[in-house]
Amino acid sequence: MSADPMRLVPPAIPPGALAGGPQPTFTLDGARLRPFRADDADRVVEAFADERIQYFHSRQLDHTQAAAWIATNNEMWAAEQSVTWAIADSTDDRMLGRVSLHLQPAHGVAEVAYWMLPEGRGRSLVTSSVRLVVDWAHGVGFHRIELEHHPDNEPSRRVADACGFSFEGIRRRAHRLVDGDHDAWLWSHLAGEPLTRGD
Repeated sequence: MSADPMRLVPPAIPPGALAGGPQPTFTLDGARLRPFRADDADRVVEAFADERIQYFHSRQLDHTQAAAWIATNNEMWAAEQSVTWAIADSTDDRMLGRVSLHLQPAHGVAEVAYWMLPEGRGRSLVTSSVRLVVDWAHGVGFHRIELEHHPDNEPSRRVADACGFSFEGIRRRAHRLVDGDHDAWLWSHLAGEPLTRGD
């Protein structure tokens, strides 16, 4: 990949700077972040069959589609379009959830997204995972990380707040779900800001 010669502003992160090597992995208390693998497909099917995950992500997959979802996510890391980690239990490596960053390297902006299967909820794993990947993203040059969620998604609001994101406002009718168009709450985190509320 090469930079666009017609752009007057140089890219915040030059093409090829991110995906020149393997996707990074991380360890946190009780879990680790790793790339999705083919043997996670059944768990991905289970995740998108969960009522809350299915509603907020508007997706339902069979095993073949889950395998394609995993392959596509891994390809998107190589293309520097997004990076997706499985949140896996540290004892048996069983996939419990997912955290992703949708990347705009030229602008130095990314959007974080996540979900967690019921058995992984209540362990603060999403909050810890978001802190890790946001810190990594700032470290490689993304100056702004965005987070959006449905106004009724209270767990996501708590994650945004606990990770030091600032509430910016409401994107009116920004998300189309199975029951119609819904507003989205928009939060942001800038490089140099604390990743824990109250720091």
